Amino acid sequence: MTARPRILVVLGTKAWRVWILPFLEDPRFATEVVHRPPRALRPGEYDVVVFLSRHDTLRRDAGIAAALAAARVQSIVCQPRAMVTLAMSKRLMARRAAVVEGMEAIPELTPADAAKYLAAKPGRIVVAKPNDGTEGDGLQLFRQADNLSTTGTRLYEGGHVLQPFLAGDEFSINMVWHGGRSNIYPPVSKGAVDAHATHPIFRTRTCPAEPRRDPCWPRLMESCFRYLEPFKPEGPVELEFIRCRGRFYLLDVNPRLSATLRLNAVASATNPLTDLIAAACGRGELGGEVRNRRHALEWPLMHSIEQDVRDELAGRAYVWISTRVTLAAPDEATLAARAADVRATLRARS
Repeated sequence: MTARPRILVVLGTKAWRVWILPFLEDPRFATEVVHRPPRALRPGEYDVVVFLSRHDTLRRDAGIAAALAAARVQSIVCQPRAMVTLAMSKRLMARRAAVVEGMEAIPELTPADAAKYLAAKPGRIVVAKPNDGTEGDGLQLFRQADNLSTTGTRLYEGGHVLQPFLAGDEFSINMVWHGGRSNIYPPVSKGAVDAHATHPIFRTRTCPAEPRRDPCWPRLMESCFRYLEPFKPEGPVELEFIRCRGRFYLLDVNPRLSATLRLNAVASATNPLTDLIAAACGRGELGGEVRNRRHALEWPLMHSIEQDVRDELAGRAYVWISTRVTLAAPDEATLAARAADVRATLRARS
């Protein structure tokens, strides 16, 4: 391998460049970033190729990665077809969760069961999810049993999964994998899920400095490793959970780049992506749990801000600006004060 390994990073979408490029800057590597995957490579052109896929490019990227294997690339980081199959099936996710200690699957209902569930107690909700969907795409809520006899049945027969709607706190646990080893990062809270079903992209996310004070987290993180290990993942994976009445229910498995990984990077003061690249080219190892060193939070930018405001905020060592505002602090009180200051600046300059 050359003194500076040549790395090709294939992004699932150009939109990620805004926040991902700073995480790929590392003088150890000669890194090129593209969003159109190559169909062929010259032998020895790159040492490592890393696919950071979107949900809708997973299958395509797995096929391209297999075709590139003959190009004398030392390592190709791309989710295998087994992970693609898992990502495209809520039912497969649930069956796997049901046999992993420490995890639970949300029960699936038939249309008849769902109607009985709604009728048994006022205020209950049934959610219909596309079996192959992600990020809430195509999700529908039912509050009345009579709607299930028509729309709900049609969705169920068309491949949707019907489940009880669970209110609670939503969390993500991120991992990066290569060669059967992984780094796993502390939980990111996406806030409370209630009957309004506010999409997590609009909620404030937090990553506390010491989640291990709650003994449930180390157990759940170990369960995440056991859950994924048979599928031989390669690259970043996000597992989403809802914590309801003290129990953890698996919501989704996203074997792709997740924006919540950025909050993990800030809270841990590490770089998950260059750690992954270093492992892929033999310059480092992935080795288990990564501890947080500080508190972090972020919220979405709901409107555009002028470049001078971006520059002013980015000049503060504890602020990162992309499509979201991300902050870090050594303790919760300082974090709250910094967040109030940044929000005041945005209000004054908007």
